[in-house]
This record gives sequence, C-alpha cells and structure tokens, in this order.
Amino acid sequence: MFLPLQALGAPLGALAGVVTGARGLAATRRRGVSFTAAAVIEPRWLLHQLGVRSDPRTVAMLRHMPAEAELGRWMMFGPTLLAHRLTGFVPPGLGPRAHGPASLWTRRIHAFDRIFAEAVPRVEQVVVLGGGFDLRILELTEGEPVRAFDVDQKETQALKLEVMGKAGIAHDHVTYLPVDFRRESWVDTLRQGGFDPSRPTYWHWESVSLYLDEAVVRETLRQIGELSAPGSVLAQDVYGTALTRPRDPLLGAALRSVAMIGEPVKFGMDLSGDVRARAEDLLAGTGFALTECIPLRPSPVHRDPVYAILVGETGGGEDTRGA
Repeated sequence: MFLPLQALGAPLGALAGVVTGARGLAATRRRGVSFTAAAVIEPRWLLHQLGVRSDPRTVAMLRHMPAEAELGRWMMFGPTLLAHRLTGFVPPGLGPRAHGPASLWTRRIHAFDRIFAEAVPRVEQVVVLGGGFDLRILELTEGEPVRAFDVDQKETQALKLEVMGKAGIAHDHVTYLPVDFRRESWVDTLRQGGFDPSRPTYWHWESVSLYLDEAVVRETLRQIGELSAPGSVLAQDVYGTALTRPRDPLLGAALRSVAMIGEPVKFGMDLSGDVRARAEDLLAGTGFALTECIPLRPSPVHRDPVYAILVGETGGGEDTRGA
C-alpha cells in the first residue's frame, strides 16, 4: 500500500522539488549563503514529520527561511508523508536502523547525534566549525555547564541568527562568531570570542572538508589539535573518492551541478581497504588518537564505504569539570 501511494504522488513531488530547489538557490545566491548548507536541513524536517527524530527547532526555522515555501515542501515530501500516515510504514532508508542506498544521510544524522550527546558531558567547551543551519548545538548544550561556540561564514551566520529570531528560537546560551574563512583567522576569532584552549573541548566538523583542498583540511586539523587540551574530542566526516570522483555518470553530473553554483567538491579520501589506517593517517600529527571510525556503505553488498565519520580524542580524558 505504501509503494503505490508513493508512486502516484511521485510526479507532483518531483516537480515541487525542482521549483523549491530553484527558489532556494536564487535566495541563497542573493544572500551570499551556501546553498548546500541551507539544503541540508530539509532531511531533518522530514525525519521529524515521520516521528523518527524530534527536531521542532528545525521545523520552526524552515518556516522562516528565505524563499522556503511551506506548501512546496509538503508537496515535495507529501507522497512519503501521506503514505506513512495511512500505513504507519517508515521506509528502511529513513528509519532509526536505516539501510540501503538512500540511508547514508540518515545514518550520518543519527551517528553525529549520538557522538555529540556523548561528548558534551565530558568537556567544558563545544565548538561547531562551519555548522551552517545545523541546530544541534542549541539542543545538546542547553542547560549544560559548557561554553558553546558556533563559528561560521559571516553571511551564513547572519541569516541563521535572523531566521532564529523570526522563529522565536532562543539561542542566548551559544556564542556566535562570524568569520570570513578566506581572509580572517578563525583561530584568532575563536580566541577573541572567549574560547579557552586550556579546557577540554568537543569539536564538531561536519560536511565541510569535502569543499576544501586537502592541504587546508590537514592544516585545520593541525590547528584544532593545537587548541585542544587533554580530554578534547573531535568528530568529523570524510567522503570517499567513490563520491568525490565518481565513475557513475549521474553522480558525476550532480557534482558538476554543485560546482556550477560555486561549491565544487574537492577533498575525498580513498576509503578502500583499511579505512581505519587511512583515518589514523589523516589525524597523524594533530594530537588526536582515533577512538572510533564509522565507515558507511551504500548497502551490505558494497565492499568499500563511500563515507566515514572519524572520532578522535586527546590524551588524559578524565572529566575535569568543576575541578
């Protein structure tokens, strides 16, 4: 029953997706904001509507994003939501135990949720680098005895603060630090904003490295290491060359489209063979020892992962809060 309902509504959903995407692209270009940073919150809206992952702040934010048409979004995801409401069925790629080719982003969301939540009670500071419109930092640091910093591009962060204000989303417990990563030092901006490198910190760096040159990725990791006291935790992701340099013509066309809007994909890691060894090589010299490596494959039949989440920790990880 679920599949026929999906099929009947698919043409309308596809048309709504094209129109909504075009409007979103035009709006983000006018504001000088990353289109991909804005688009990444759409799946979280869907997971909330399916009852898979509660995220009322993201739902509220989307209602106030420029050119975000609530009707268009419901039309785009309507076939899935209607079929879900009538049958109670959640597609395997969207559920909490997601699997299948469409589940990579779902598993990524759930994995980062867990890593973030587990790290906060162990540290005294939280830093999200280039978080875009991700609102995890609000939920997971609220009421916690930590200092929270959101460091991002000026235009993106200005829009984020504007929209949160319109949506009535409280955010005073987070320090927002705008920076032009191309011309300014994010390290200096963070220090001047009140960051204390002598205190253990959780660093969250998600879906940013693929848009940077490898040298910049490694330099940023080195800088994070220099700012990290014992007990600090780093969570970051890397995309495999199977995605960043694909052989599949459709995926290749998609990446060329992303490049045409000014966000070319640059850094990917060869995730074939010993993924953990490659992850340890990336963190070498940063002061972080790899404690967790989560490789994600499109399906069980795929031998090599196309994406991985890396978690590292500096030595002396005891909880020092209140000492």
